[in-house]
This record gives sequence, C-alpha cells and structure tokens, in this order.
Amino acid sequence: MTKTLLITNLKEIEGFKLVCRKCGASAFVPLKENNPPERCFSCGNMLNKPKIKDALEQFRLFVELSDANDFDVIIETEQK
Repeated sequence: MTKTLLITNLKEIEGFKLVCRKCGASAFVPLKENNPPERCFSCGNMLNKPKIKDALEQFRLFVELSDANDFDVIIETEQK
C-alpha cells in the first residue's frame, strides 16, 4: 500500500479558509489580519468572531514560540 503525505510547516500557512456548513460559501482570513467575518456573507449564518479571533492569535503565538525556541511545527495530512 502506498500513501501520500502532505507536509506543511506552520510558518508556511498564510491564513484560513472558513467554509459555511449551511450554504458552502467560503471566506479567506489572512493571519496577518485579525478580522474574521461575523456572519456568512451568503446566508447570514452567525460565526463566533471573538473565538475565531482568539484562535488566530493563538496560532500566531505558536509560530512565534517555535521561532523563539528553535523548533518547527509540521502538519502531516494523509492524502486520500
């Protein structure tokens, strides 16, 4: 059996794509900007903006921690 791993260094991630589970619309939130949408722009589904902002900040802090302490954080995803 052969499997393909996708490997991404956390430092390579530029942002996150938020996809509405109700209608499928998506919005890209860059890490450098901490301003996620409050609602889906298509159907109006409420998003938890404060929690999303907190998660983005924690992500940035994790990257800073890895830089300051000389380790890398790698995400491995098996391609299906």
